[in-house]
Amino acid sequence: TVASLTYQAVHAGSSSLSVALIHNNAVDIVCLITRLFHGLIDAGSTIVDILLLLMENRCFRSLIDNPLLRTYCKTWTSNTDASEDEVMPTTILHRGYYTSLPRHSGLMSSASKNKPSSQKDSVHFVWREVINIFSSLLRSARCQSQTYAKVDEPILRQITSVTSVVLDFVCSYAEELFYCFRSMVTEARSRSNLSSRGGKTESTSFSSSIQSSSFAFTPNLLKESADISLLFAELCKTDNKNEFARQCGDIYEQVRVTSLELMKVMSSFLGSIGNARELFLALSSASSTIMLDQPTTMFDAHPLLAEGIPNARHEAIRNAHFAHSCCILATAEDFSNSHIATTKAAETSGRDKSLEQSFQIQVNNKFIAEVEHIAGHCLFNAMAVLSDTHPASNSFISFSNEEASLLDVAAVVTPGTTVAIRAQTGAQQHLQRYLIQSRGGNIRYARTVGCDRSTRTISVEYADSGSVERHVPWSWIVGMEDTSKRQCVFSYLPTPKSMAEIDTCGPPSLGHLILALKWCRHVAGSTDFPKHIVKCVAERAAILLCTEVLLHDEIRDGTLHDDTIRRVNMQLLDLFGYADTESEGLNPKVAVSSHQRDKSLALTIGEDILGIVQINLKHQLRAACLEREEEQKMWEQNNSGWDNATWASSSKRQGRRSPFRSMRKTSSGDLS
Repeated sequence: TVASLTYQAVHAGSSSLSVALIHNNAVDIVCLITRLFHGLIDAGSTIVDILLLLMENRCFRSLIDNPLLRTYCKTWTSNTDASEDEVMPTTILHRGYYTSLPRHSGLMSSASKNKPSSQKDSVHFVWREVINIFSSLLRSARCQSQTYAKVDEPILRQITSVTSVVLDFVCSYAEELFYCFRSMVTEARSRSNLSSRGGKTESTSFSSSIQSSSFAFTPNLLKESADISLLFAELCKTDNKNEFARQCGDIYEQVRVTSLELMKVMSSFLGSIGNARELFLALSSASSTIMLDQPTTMFDAHPLLAEGIPNARHEAIRNAHFAHSCCILATAEDFSNSHIATTKAAETSGRDKSLEQSFQIQVNNKFIAEVEHIAGHCLFNAMAVLSDTHPASNSFISFSNEEASLLDVAAVVTPGTTVAIRAQTGAQQHLQRYLIQSRGGNIRYARTVGCDRSTRTISVEYADSGSVERHVPWSWIVGMEDTSKRQCVFSYLPTPKSMAEIDTCGPPSLGHLILALKWCRHVAGSTDFPKHIVKCVAERAAILLCTEVLLHDEIRDGTLHDDTIRRVNMQLLDLFGYADTESEGLNPKVAVSSHQRDKSLALTIGEDILGIVQINLKHQLRAACLEREEEQKMWEQNNSGWDNATWASSSKRQGRRSPFRSMRKTSSGDLS
């Protein structure tokens, strides 16, 4: 209560030193209480008595009715509305920070005036901690529900009431929770308005001519987004999802839409970082490794160099600037960390620094490494929501052998329908349309090829091996797909070559999933990023991408252009490779690039998942592989008499063009 009474004065910078001291002490006490509360709830995942004790004493109602949270949320909601209504703001108030102006501003140096002066708001930490408390409550209840599901019904009923408590919090603060994601757009808009009014920015005249992002965030805003998206992910799991959709249908739909947009924002940001770093690294090694008397080595070294060194350098700068424009330096510590290089290539300073090196530090510094880490968690949480709420996630209907024997399978199963078959072999890894998982039973998933009513059998193609089995009895079927739920979430568009296009191309698309996987492939070998986060993001993105491609292929209405399909297939080949080159009589080099980038993705998602994705996308991967081999043959035929001197002089003059651009419009260069 004390902290809530003093918050507005402290936040506005109009409080005296004594009031500020009282406020800080009160907030520190609240922080300690919420930390203790969070620790108790985490312990409830193993000790059910703690969880039940907290449920009985209305502790969570005290958090929901907390006057400090009410005051905080009201302040920031009004600030956001004011920043949207004000066309030309004079200053920017960042969510999760407050600006403390020194009393003797005339004594400030010009260098100090250019540095950000915001400070982290301790009340924002309390707000985030309360959000995490309710996320942990759902997680602990889920763990205990699995333990007491068939042991103690009274305890189970008390545990399942947790979902209603969390939904009470979400409904009470729904507007404030979604304002967090909305702030990413208003932050960028406010910064743009301030810059157009004459405010100083860090961008140079060169970088200001390159497309900036339409969204921006501070580390605190991104942390809040990660915490809220984690709460949404917990609410969308298993039984919680059904109750959530039933009790709060409008909020449930808003969570789905918000998670989709968050996935688009995070994949664009992380993808631009990965693209820039890969290009800078390829450019660095190109000068010493590419032989000028071998034209094809340019593409073999890295597909992103196929358009030539100058184009690759320009794209690297564009990607670096786009990633840099997504981030906001709010504190002096952020400003300092943004100038601490994390790679040797970005350390050069002073007169020796080239334009390329000045942009390298924008994606290779201590500050953006911290932001990238938080964005990875945001992407993982958004992926979790999309996975659990995807129409295909609950499109499977299970039934017993007796029900299967009485079912007229021929009336409901059509070619292409996915079915579950109780096989005669042991446990194995399988693909449940959307979710790959291991089971102890002998169930396999397959796609129906044909159905014979006279013999009461079906012919199927198994998802885990691609093998075809005929005359499978209907009685072996233990589940089938509800084809009415074949609905796509992502639009069928590839990753464009320009980051400006990926930011403004409209709804989330397959290209955003491809960007997420490319970023996972990029950070897979890094020791600074948590392996489990990269693995989980890569697995979910790969399964989502595979599912969406198959769904689009099944419900395709003829509106897709061949050029779009070709580009998507090429980008799929770049990610997953093609495993059947020998059986198809194809050149293995066209399926796997010289630096074996698909192996790093295999190490991230696992050979088993990669293998199943390759089986399910074999038609798309084969089509791309055949086209790439044809393009390579045409290139080799037309350049068999390449002259060393001609190649060297041409490369010095304008850089090498794509070897396939002269052959046809769409080429393997579209992988960038």
